[in-house]
Amino acid sequence: RINFSLSQQQPTMAALIAGAVDIVHRLLNARPAVRPINDPADVVDEALEGMCAVYPHLRRLAGHRVLFRDDVDDFKQNHVALISGGGSGHEPAHAGFVGQGCLTAAVAGDVFASPPPGAVLAAIRKSVVGEAIGVISPVAAICQVHFCCL
Repeated sequence: RINFSLSQQQPTMAALIAGAVDIVHRLLNARPAVRPINDPADVVDEALEGMCAVYPHLRRLAGHRVLFRDDVDDFKQNHVALISGGGSGHEPAHAGFVGQGCLTAAVAGDVFASPPPGAVLAAIRKSVVGEAIGVISPVAAICQVHFCCL
């Protein structure tokens, strides 16, 4: 005969209640969680600055939440640029795919919000000015995806 019980003694109702009270007491008296965010209003900008600091092949477009390849000026001469982006909150998300063999640029919106059209346009202009062949830009919106092909 095999006994599948984890212990020979079953806990009493009083022991279960005492354990639950202890857990609730610990939760109520616990220190607040430490979050790696300085200010929620700056979280996207700080994440993009951090990506540029860690990965030397990334550059940030001044005035916009756009990261692009550092060799974009040479790259765009005979390639089709691929730009993507979407809401922030899951970094590195799109910015993590910028580089050789992947994205030319990434556009970041606010947390859980689409990037503004001006930032998408700035990324397109940065990627195709001159003798560029074109750009494909699937940018995720909250409820839809916008495709822009030039």
